[in-house]
Amino acid sequence: MYPSRFRYEAPRSLAEAISLLHEGGGEAKVLAGGQSLVPLMKLRFATPELLVDINNIGGLDYHREDADGTLRIGALCRHADLERSALLPGGKQPTMAAAAPLIADPIVRNRGTLVGSLCHADPQGDWASVMVALGGSVVAQGPAAGGPSRWRTSSPGRSRTCWTPTRSPSRPWSRRTGAPRGAAT
Repeated sequence: MYPSRFRYEAPRSLAEAISLLHEGGGEAKVLAGGQSLVPLMKLRFATPELLVDINNIGGLDYHREDADGTLRIGALCRHADLERSALLPGGKQPTMAAAAPLIADPIVRNRGTLVGSLCHADPQGDWASVMVALGGSVVAQGPAAGGPSRWRTSSPGRSRTCWTPTRSPSRPWSRRTGAPRGAAT
């Protein structure tokens, strides 16, 4: 099946992307890796009027550890980047290091992003469970965005999250180091 018609925009700055998402309201979707969104669009389970492709925005493909041990992961960091990361194995994030090579299959890992998996609450995505186990949070940006938002142990339903057009996640982060502590509160 073919997706329904949509407007496509490829902004070159985060500010432009946020503006487009705000303009599109509830009918706009972000395209990063597309591994969750595109199949939903092909089946017409997702029918956005506006698709905002963030792949041209520089500086969103990082993963790094802050001095306090906080792991920060950009919105365009691919699963494969985490799988191959020298930062995770033997470091302070053994749970993420163990999960990374098990996420989906190699094709999905090369294109898909951790943030995309979280945003779509993909039932086959494993990162949400890892984030919950580590007590991770997601930083949202937008016209009404604030600081870190705690990733919840549940979502409103399959492939649905609590994110809104004016408060969209830009990067997840985990302040926890070492072994997982169970579900986040």
